[in-house]
Amino acid sequence: MTTQWQRAMANRVAYRSEFRIQRPDGEVVHVLFESAPVWHPQAAFVGHVGTVVDVTERRRAERALTETSARLAEAQHVARLGNWECSTRGGDFAWSEEARRIFGLGPDQTVSRQQNVLQAIHPEQRELIRAALAAAQTGEA
Repeated sequence: MTTQWQRAMANRVAYRSEFRIQRPDGEVVHVLFESAPVWHPQAAFVGHVGTVVDVTERRRAERALTETSARLAEAQHVARLGNWECSTRGGDFAWSEEARRIFGLGPDQTVSRQQNVLQAIHPEQRELIRAALAAAQTGEA
């Protein structure tokens, strides 16, 4: 951080970094440090002004979300169960990794439109699925 901060000061540019600090009581916290150059009205560089924000709880929440997502993905894989979401506005679909696998799609592939999803459904069941999606979109489900 020190070298980057010194470079930002020397070049009179904004600086942003996240790092850990240790408080006098020994507690370690994550902080977001930001600074911006300050210029005098006659275009003279005055210095930097900045903020420091404790982002420890945000970092904990991000880590917990990542761990929960990984556990969900593992549980879906073991159960051979996938999930999907469909937007009622436009019919866009979002798929879990396991749902993509079940439908035979690669990790980077997805079927994003309702009409395309219906093509993957067995012809004998398309009308049933189409009606269920229509009812969900109109709030009748």
